[in-house]
Amino acid sequence: MEIGITFRLKLFGSLMVILGIIAGIGSLDTGASTDMQEGGFSGRIFGLIVLVFMVSIGILMHGVAAVLERLDEKGEEHEHTASHTE
Repeated sequence: MEIGITFRLKLFGSLMVILGIIAGIGSLDTGASTDMQEGGFSGRIFGLIVLVFMVSIGILMHGVAAVLERLDEKGEEHEHTASHTE
């Protein structure tokens, strides 16, 4: 059984979203627990950057998988119509 590239992209995209949320919340929690004089604000900003970056990559992977699926469908449709000449 061979796993297609679109399935892998969707799987890794979902993992990136989940891990991004976990890592972002963990970083935000760490940034919020430190004292403001010790860089608590920069810890919060870092947590938000981690959250947004990882979730964005996951969403981008899902988008690429959707585009590849559409191209595959269009290619199959084109091959089907090209093989039937009237």
